Amino acid sequence: MTHRAAKALALFGGIGGGIAGGCGGGAEVRTTPPPVPAEETSARLSQWAVTLREDPPDEFVAGPGAVHFHAWWQRKEAAADGLVGAGAAAVPTLAGLLRDGDPIPREWAAAILGEIAAPEAGDALRECLRRADVVAPVVVLALEGIGRRGEARDAALPGRFVGGAAMNDVPMDSREKRQVETAAVLQSAAAEAAARCGDASGVPILVENLRGGGWARRDAAIRLRRLAGTVFGYALDASREDQEAAIRKALEWFEREKATWKPAPGTGKTDKATHDIYEKRENR
Repeated sequence: MTHRAAKALALFGGIGGGIAGGCGGGAEVRTTPPPVPAEETSARLSQWAVTLREDPPDEFVAGPGAVHFHAWWQRKEAAADGLVGAGAAAVPTLAGLLRDGDPIPREWAAAILGEIAAPEAGDALRECLRRADVVAPVVVLALEGIGRRGEARDAALPGRFVGGAAMNDVPMDSREKRQVETAAVLQSAAAEAAARCGDASGVPILVENLRGGGWARRDAAIRLRRLAGTVFGYALDASREDQEAAIRKALEWFEREKATWKPAPGTGKTDKATHDIYEKRENR
C-alpha cells in the first residue's frame, strides 16, 4: 500500500530516503484492508490520528530499542490500515493531519488519502497541492494519489511542479545534492501524475531525469516503467553510453507515439519487479 512510502519517509527523515524508488512508487503493493464497521469508525478516528502523530522511540537501532520500534511501527501501520478502511469517513481526520505542524503526519495523511477512492479524498489532495506552504515529500505523495485517480480535470494541477526543463543536474559531491535530487523527484512525480490524468507533455522531462544522479534517476526509471511498461534498455548499472542509447530510444518512442499514447495498464502502484532497474534483466 502507498502508506509504505510514508513509512520510508518517516524512517529516513523525509524525501532523501522515502522517495528513493518513486516514493509511493517505491512502495510495494499490499492488499487493501477491509472496511471498518460504521459503528466503530467515529470512536477510532481520533485515536488513529494520535497514533500517526506518535514520535519514534529515542533508541531503536539495536537491542530492546529495536523491539520498541517494531511495536511502534506496527501501531502506525494498523492506524493507516484503519483509516484506509474507514474510507470517506476518515477524510476530515486526514485533512486535519495535512495541516499538522509535524511533517511526518502530513506525509502519512497524503499517502493514505491516495488509497481512498472516495471523491472527498481527491478533494483533500487537490487542496493540499494548491497550498503554497506544502513541503516536497507531501507534494510527491499527494501527486501519487492524484495520478492514481487519473481524472481528466486534474491534468493541469501537477503542471506547476513539472517546470520547463529537466532537473537532472545532480552534483553528487556537493551540498546541493539532496536539494537537486528532491527537485528532480518532485518533477518526475508531477510528470507521471499529469500523464495519468491526460497531459503527457511532461513525459520527456521525466525521461531526461534518467540522466540525473543518486536516487532521483532510479525514481525516474521506475516511473517510466510504470507509464510505458518498459525502460527501453535503461539500467542503473549500465555504461553511460548504454544509458544514453536507452534515453534516446525512450524519447524517440514518445515523439512517435505521443499523439495516441496512453499510460500502461495499472494505477501507478509499484510491485517488487518494477524496482529492479539493473542490467542482466530480460524483456526490457
